[in-house]
Amino acid sequence: MGRVSEQMDRQKKAVQPNYRVRYVVRGHFMGANYGPYPGDPGLIIPKLLNLGKDEQLLRLGYLEEYKGKDSFECGVCGNKFSEMKYRDTHHRKRHGPRRGPIIKNLEDLTDEQRQKLFNEVSSEYWTSPGGLRTGDPEDSEILAEERQHDARAPLYMDKTAASKK
Repeated sequence: MGRVSEQMDRQKKAVQPNYRVRYVVRGHFMGANYGPYPGDPGLIIPKLLNLGKDEQLLRLGYLEEYKGKDSFECGVCGNKFSEMKYRDTHHRKRHGPRRGPIIKNLEDLTDEQRQKLFNEVSSEYWTSPGGLRTGDPEDSEILAEERQHDARAPLYMDKTAASKK
């Protein structure tokens, strides 16, 4: 039992967060944010925020120390990215044009407004033979880019607590 705890201690020391260096997001945060930062791949985080899970994020490969010097700034929100392709994907995903108006309650619309909204929405989406709605093709492109990124920079799932048992 002592040998296992020694290994765990060594692993923990190897990924101790350094709060004075910049980090880059390697893997998707699955829609989550890191404090005020979106979890988009390639995002440079100026310093860790000590939110309680920093060691886990480093150990599993969601974040890694950024050793590069270049950064590409988003013109809308000001976040910086390690590569231009990550900035462009972020921009399309977070700041792209909205597809239609946000309706809080359809009952507030007149019949004419509802029909107009239905016509606008149905022109942007198509229905499969099974009747399931398929999303916007640009969303599919972004998901494909995210899958490619995940294949290039997989998370370290062999370093989870469960994998050590």
